[in-house]
Amino acid sequence: DYDGMIMGGDTVCLAEAVGVAVHYSETEGPRWKAGCLEGYDKIDQLKLPDPMKDGGLPVWVDTVKQVAEKVGHEYLVVGRADQGAFSLASMMRGMEDFFMDIACANEDEELRQGIHGLLQFCNDCQFEFIKALKAAGAHVVTTGDSIAGPSVCSPATYAEFCLPYEKQMVERCKRIGVPYSVHICGQTEPIIPKWLEAGSPIWELDHKTDFARARELTGDRVTLIGNIDTWEMVSVQPQTVLAAAKTILHLCRP
Repeated sequence: DYDGMIMGGDTVCLAEAVGVAVHYSETEGPRWKAGCLEGYDKIDQLKLPDPMKDGGLPVWVDTVKQVAEKVGHEYLVVGRADQGAFSLASMMRGMEDFFMDIACANEDEELRQGIHGLLQFCNDCQFEFIKALKAAGAHVVTTGDSIAGPSVCSPATYAEFCLPYEKQMVERCKRIGVPYSVHICGQTEPIIPKWLEAGSPIWELDHKTDFARARELTGDRVTLIGNIDTWEMVSVQPQTVLAAAKTILHLCRP
Protein backbone atom coordinates (compact mmCIF):
# COMPACT_ATOMS: atom_id res chain seq x y z
CA ASP A 1 0.00 0.00 0.00
CA TYR A 2 2.29 2.72 -1.29
CA ASP A 3 1.91 6.43 -0.53
CA GLY A 4 2.28 7.25 -4.20
CA MET A 5 3.77 6.33 -7.55
CA ILE A 6 6.44 7.87 -9.80
CA MET A 7 5.97 7.45 -13.54
CA GLY A 8 9.02 7.66 -15.76
CA GLY A 9 10.59 5.42 -18.35
CA ASP A 10 14.25 6.32 -18.86
CA THR A 11 16.72 9.24 -18.86
CA VAL A 12 16.80 10.05 -22.57
CA CYS A 13 13.13 10.42 -23.48
CA LEU A 14 13.16 14.21 -23.69
CA ALA A 15 16.57 14.14 -25.40
CA GLU A 16 15.29 11.81 -28.11
CA ALA A 17 12.27 14.05 -28.65
CA VAL A 18 14.58 16.98 -29.52
CA GLY A 19 16.77 14.98 -31.89
CA VAL A 20 19.45 13.29 -29.78
CA ALA A 21 20.49 9.85 -31.03
CA VAL A 22 19.51 7.12 -28.56
CA HIS A 23 20.72 3.52 -28.24
CA TYR A 24 18.11 0.87 -27.48
CA SER A 25 18.97 -2.49 -25.94
CA GLU A 26 17.03 -5.66 -25.18
CA THR A 27 18.62 -5.91 -21.72
CA GLU A 28 18.99 -2.31 -20.51
CA GLY A 29 17.17 0.99 -20.63
CA PRO A 30 17.70 3.40 -23.54
CA ARG A 31 20.94 5.39 -23.37
CA TRP A 32 22.48 8.47 -24.95
CA LYS A 33 24.32 7.68 -28.19
CA ALA A 34 25.26 10.97 -29.87
CA GLY A 35 24.47 14.65 -29.66
CA CYS A 36 22.57 16.66 -32.27
CA LEU A 37 24.30 20.06 -32.12
CA GLU A 38 27.63 21.02 -33.69
CA GLY A 39 27.49 24.51 -32.22
CA TYR A 40 25.22 27.27 -30.94
CA ASP A 41 24.65 29.40 -34.04
CA LYS A 42 21.24 27.92 -34.85
CA ILE A 43 19.66 27.71 -31.39
CA ASP A 44 16.88 30.08 -32.46
CA GLN A 45 15.87 27.61 -35.17
CA LEU A 46 15.31 24.71 -32.79
CA LYS A 47 11.74 23.52 -32.37
CA LEU A 48 10.19 22.75 -29.00
CA PRO A 49 9.02 19.14 -28.70
CA ASP A 50 5.33 18.31 -28.64
CA PRO A 51 4.70 16.01 -25.62
CA MET A 52 1.65 14.58 -27.36
CA LYS A 53 3.52 13.61 -30.55
CA ASP A 54 7.31 13.49 -30.29
CA GLY A 55 9.46 10.51 -29.34
CA GLY A 56 8.38 8.55 -26.31
CA LEU A 57 6.87 11.55 -24.51
CA PRO A 58 3.25 10.59 -25.35
CA VAL A 59 3.75 7.23 -23.64
CA TRP A 60 4.82 8.95 -20.41
CA VAL A 61 1.93 11.41 -20.56
CA ASP A 62 -0.61 8.68 -21.27
CA THR A 63 0.74 6.52 -18.43
CA VAL A 64 0.38 9.39 -15.95
CA LYS A 65 -3.13 10.05 -17.26
CA GLN A 66 -4.23 6.43 -16.81
CA VAL A 67 -2.77 6.15 -13.31
CA ALA A 68 -4.20 9.52 -12.23
CA GLU A 69 -7.66 8.59 -13.47
CA LYS A 70 -7.63 5.27 -11.63
CA VAL A 71 -5.97 6.11 -8.30
CA GLY A 72 -5.12 9.82 -8.35
CA HIS A 73 -7.91 10.63 -5.92
CA GLU A 74 -6.29 8.34 -3.33
CA TYR A 75 -2.53 8.25 -4.02
CA LEU A 76 0.19 10.77 -4.86
CA VAL A 77 0.93 10.74 -8.60
CA VAL A 78 4.41 11.95 -9.53
CA GLY A 79 5.31 12.54 -13.17
CA ARG A 80 9.02 12.38 -13.93
CA ALA A 81 9.81 15.24 -16.30
CA ASP A 82 13.03 13.56 -17.41
CA GLN A 83 16.12 15.79 -17.70
CA GLY A 84 16.73 19.28 -16.39
CA ALA A 85 18.17 21.98 -18.64
CA PHE A 86 21.86 21.38 -17.84
CA SER A 87 21.70 17.62 -18.39
CA LEU A 88 19.56 17.91 -21.51
CA ALA A 89 21.93 20.50 -22.99
CA SER A 90 24.89 18.19 -22.39
CA MET A 91 23.12 15.43 -24.32
CA MET A 92 22.26 17.71 -27.21
CA ARG A 93 25.79 19.07 -27.54
CA GLY A 94 27.60 15.92 -26.36
CA MET A 95 29.01 15.91 -22.84
CA GLU A 96 32.71 16.29 -23.72
CA ASP A 97 32.06 19.17 -26.11
CA PHE A 98 29.60 20.77 -23.69
CA PHE A 99 32.05 20.84 -20.80
CA MET A 100 34.87 22.01 -23.04
CA ASP A 101 32.60 24.86 -24.14
CA ILE A 102 31.93 25.76 -20.51
CA ALA A 103 35.67 25.69 -19.77
CA CYS A 104 36.30 28.13 -22.63
CA ALA A 105 33.32 30.40 -21.93
CA ASN A 106 35.29 32.75 -19.64
CA GLU A 107 37.37 33.83 -22.62
CA ASP A 108 34.60 33.85 -25.22
CA GLU A 109 31.47 35.87 -24.46
CA GLU A 110 29.73 34.77 -27.65
CA LEU A 111 30.25 31.15 -26.65
CA ARG A 112 28.92 31.89 -23.16
CA GLN A 113 25.77 33.44 -24.60
CA GLY A 114 25.34 30.46 -26.91
CA ILE A 115 25.48 28.06 -23.96
CA HIS A 116 22.87 30.10 -22.11
CA GLY A 117 20.72 30.17 -25.22
CA LEU A 118 20.79 26.38 -25.37
CA LEU A 119 20.04 26.09 -21.65
CA GLN A 120 17.01 28.36 -22.05
CA PHE A 121 15.77 26.26 -24.95
CA CYS A 122 16.19 23.10 -22.84
CA ASN A 123 14.29 24.68 -19.94
CA ASP A 124 11.50 25.59 -22.34
CA CYS A 125 11.47 21.98 -23.62
CA GLN A 126 11.07 20.61 -20.15
CA PHE A 127 8.32 23.07 -19.28
CA GLU A 128 6.30 21.90 -22.28
CA PHE A 129 6.61 18.38 -20.91
CA ILE A 130 5.75 19.47 -17.38
CA LYS A 131 2.58 21.23 -18.54
CA ALA A 132 1.48 18.05 -20.29
CA LEU A 133 2.18 15.94 -17.18
CA LYS A 134 0.23 18.39 -15.02
CA ALA A 135 -2.71 18.30 -17.44
CA ALA A 136 -2.58 14.50 -17.39
CA GLY A 137 -3.10 14.50 -13.62
CA ALA A 138 0.35 14.58 -11.99
CA HIS A 139 0.27 16.09 -8.50
CA VAL A 140 4.06 16.61 -8.47
CA VAL A 141 6.68 16.72 -11.23
CA THR A 142 10.28 15.70 -10.74
CA THR A 143 13.40 16.19 -12.80
CA GLY A 144 16.92 14.80 -12.89
CA ASP A 145 19.69 17.32 -13.45
CA SER A 146 22.07 14.51 -12.72
CA ILE A 147 25.39 16.05 -13.76
CA ALA A 148 24.80 19.47 -12.18
CA GLY A 149 26.51 18.56 -8.89
CA PRO A 150 30.13 18.71 -7.65
CA SER A 151 30.73 15.07 -8.57
CA VAL A 152 30.85 16.29 -12.19
CA CYS A 153 31.15 20.08 -12.29
CA SER A 154 32.29 22.83 -9.95
CA PRO A 155 29.98 24.79 -7.64
CA ALA A 156 30.81 27.87 -9.74
CA THR A 157 29.57 26.09 -12.87
CA TYR A 158 26.41 25.09 -11.02
CA ALA A 159 25.86 28.69 -9.87
CA GLU A 160 26.08 30.16 -13.38
CA PHE A 161 24.77 27.46 -15.69
CA CYS A 162 22.31 25.48 -13.57
CA LEU A 163 20.87 27.58 -10.76
CA PRO A 164 19.19 30.30 -12.88
CA TYR A 165 17.24 27.71 -14.84
CA GLU A 166 16.18 25.82 -11.71
CA LYS A 167 14.90 29.11 -10.30
CA GLN A 168 13.00 29.82 -13.48
CA MET A 169 11.42 26.37 -13.52
CA VAL A 170 10.38 26.58 -9.88
CA GLU A 171 8.58 29.86 -10.62
CA ARG A 172 6.98 28.46 -13.76
CA CYS A 173 5.71 25.42 -11.86
CA LYS A 174 4.33 27.63 -9.11
CA ARG A 175 2.33 29.55 -11.70
CA ILE A 176 0.65 26.39 -13.00
CA GLY A 177 0.20 24.94 -9.51
CA VAL A 178 2.49 21.90 -9.44
CA PRO A 179 5.42 21.32 -7.02
CA TYR A 180 8.80 20.82 -8.72
CA SER A 181 11.24 18.24 -7.35
CA VAL A 182 14.93 18.14 -8.35
CA HIS A 183 17.44 15.29 -8.26
CA ILE A 184 21.18 15.87 -8.60
CA CYS A 185 23.51 12.88 -8.49
CA GLY A 186 26.57 12.43 -6.31
CA GLN A 187 27.86 14.40 -3.34
CA THR A 188 25.87 17.62 -3.38
CA GLU A 189 26.73 19.13 0.03
CA PRO A 190 29.02 21.86 -1.44
CA ILE A 191 26.13 23.35 -3.47
CA ILE A 192 23.34 23.06 -0.88
CA PRO A 193 23.40 26.80 0.04
CA LYS A 194 23.06 27.73 -3.65
CA TRP A 195 20.59 24.94 -4.31
CA LEU A 196 18.34 26.43 -1.64
CA GLU A 197 18.24 29.68 -3.62
CA ALA A 198 16.40 27.90 -6.43
CA GLY A 199 13.39 27.49 -4.17
CA SER A 200 12.48 23.94 -5.14
CA PRO A 201 10.28 22.47 -2.38
CA ILE A 202 11.52 18.90 -2.88
CA TRP A 203 15.01 17.44 -3.36
CA GLU A 204 15.92 13.85 -4.22
CA LEU A 205 19.32 13.08 -2.69
CA ASP A 206 21.87 10.55 -3.85
CA HIS A 207 23.33 8.21 -1.21
CA LYS A 208 26.70 10.00 -1.53
CA THR A 209 25.23 13.07 0.14
CA ASP A 210 25.20 12.89 3.95
CA PHE A 211 21.50 12.96 4.79
CA ALA A 212 21.99 14.26 8.34
CA ARG A 213 24.10 17.16 7.06
CA ALA A 214 21.58 17.94 4.32
CA ARG A 215 18.79 17.94 6.88
CA GLU A 216 20.80 20.27 9.09
CA LEU A 217 21.47 22.72 6.26
CA THR A 218 17.95 22.74 4.84
CA GLY A 219 15.87 22.59 8.03
CA ASP A 220 12.18 22.79 7.23
CA ARG A 221 12.69 24.61 3.92
CA VAL A 222 12.86 21.48 1.75
CA THR A 223 11.28 18.02 1.73
CA LEU A 224 14.14 15.54 1.28
CA ILE A 225 13.65 12.27 -0.59
CA GLY A 226 16.22 9.51 -0.35
CA ASN A 227 18.85 8.53 0.19
CA ILE A 228 19.36 4.80 0.71
CA ASP A 229 22.07 3.34 -1.50
CA THR A 230 20.13 1.72 -4.34
CA TRP A 231 22.79 -0.95 -4.72
CA GLU A 232 22.21 -1.98 -1.12
CA MET A 233 18.50 -2.31 -1.80
CA VAL A 234 19.11 -5.11 -4.30
CA SER A 235 22.16 -6.75 -2.75
CA VAL A 236 21.57 -6.99 1.01
CA GLN A 237 18.97 -8.42 3.36
CA PRO A 238 15.58 -6.69 3.78
CA GLN A 239 16.26 -5.97 7.44
CA THR A 240 19.36 -3.97 6.47
CA VAL A 241 17.30 -1.81 4.12
CA LEU A 242 14.63 -1.39 6.81
CA ALA A 243 17.26 -0.26 9.33
CA ALA A 244 18.64 2.31 6.85
CA ALA A 245 15.13 3.62 6.19
CA LYS A 246 14.42 3.94 9.92
CA THR A 247 17.62 5.95 10.36
CA ILE A 248 16.52 8.43 7.71
CA LEU A 249 13.00 8.66 9.14
CA HIS A 250 14.47 9.42 12.55
CA LEU A 251 16.59 12.23 11.07
CA CYS A 252 13.47 13.74 9.49
CA ARG A 253 11.53 14.04 12.71
CA PRO A 254 11.20 17.64 13.98
